[in-house]
Amino acid sequence: MSDDKNLQITYFLGAGASFNAIPIWKEQALSMAQLARDVQSYIKNNQYSKENSYLRDDEIEIYMSDKLKEFFKELEFFGNKAVEYGSIDIYARRLSLLGKKEELNLLKKCVSVYFDLWESNFYGLRRFIDKPKMNEKDDKKYDRIDKRYYSLFSVILGEGKQFPVLNKNVNFITWNYDLQVEKAYESFLENETKDLKELINKFNNQSKNIIHLNGFRGLFNFNEDSFETVEKEHCTSLSEYLNKLADNEQKFKNNLQDYSSSIKYAWEGNEEDLSLAKERMRNTDILIVIGYSFPAFNREIDQELIDTFKNNGRNGRVVIQNPKINKDLLEIMFKNIKVEEVENTEQFYIAPEFLTPSIFPSEYF
Repeated sequence: MSDDKNLQITYFLGAGASFNAIPIWKEQALSMAQLARDVQSYIKNNQYSKENSYLRDDEIEIYMSDKLKEFFKELEFFGNKAVEYGSIDIYARRLSLLGKKEELNLLKKCVSVYFDLWESNFYGLRRFIDKPKMNEKDDKKYDRIDKRYYSLFSVILGEGKQFPVLNKNVNFITWNYDLQVEKAYESFLENETKDLKELINKFNNQSKNIIHLNGFRGLFNFNEDSFETVEKEHCTSLSEYLNKLADNEQKFKNNLQDYSSSIKYAWEGNEEDLSLAKERMRNTDILIVIGYSFPAFNREIDQELIDTFKNNGRNGRVVIQNPKINKDLLEIMFKNIKVEEVENTEQFYIAPEFLTPSIFPSEYF
């Protein structure tokens, strides 16, 4: 292992790392379908609202848009397919195997919009739409940002020249589409960023501090440039979001919006991010796995990354924070490496090295 002042720490995140803010597995599939139905009801209820003075003319117009209604029918369809197949990733794999590129691109757009809506204040906090009931006993309340990220960032951020920056010895690799890491970081800035690109650039601070192996929500490509599905400034109310979503349908023409690089599944050969992830593993001393169960459809890439870590010559250690992890699977994947298991999920695990100020002096920020 490296000397204490140069310890490199990698957080490897799965869906469970956003458990308090984002539905996972079956609940996510159910919530996609429910969200789509809620928005369709919201549109229908406002279709004939010309007499309602609180609606502007442009707001009234969006509720008459057939394309908008059709899009949320598609989102409901994919949510139901995710329920049927077990997850949206598995159904996406089916489309990929069948060579259905256009439908796969539409699925990715639906995934992006779903996470946009879920992570925005007006949906995540249930200000405008009734809470989706994912099952009869469901009474779970989701936070806009999983609060465990706040305590983590309070430790691993330091003062920068213009804004708080991530410790140079820390990085993240995640399979999640959500932007919980980036949004939690943003909460430590004096002002919110104007758009997703600015947020991502500030968080990465001239180096790739986070690698999204499946890509992330909120962006698409058009004519070799990237754009927000709906600009961040318009994510302040549901009506404004829908208005801009409808506008962008016209502006960018739906069939030309390309989500293939912003959301990219493991089997699609995301070579650039995989190469970066391997480079991180080659330089990792402490690997902290949070909320991840190493599902079968990611297994090949996961094993490549773990093998890279195992063979990096740094004699590192592994910490797993997932009480439901399959113990036999851990033995297979981390053969000949001691794995420390953390049962407590109230807070994200912070390596003791973080808690000794002399280990990470100011020059590491």
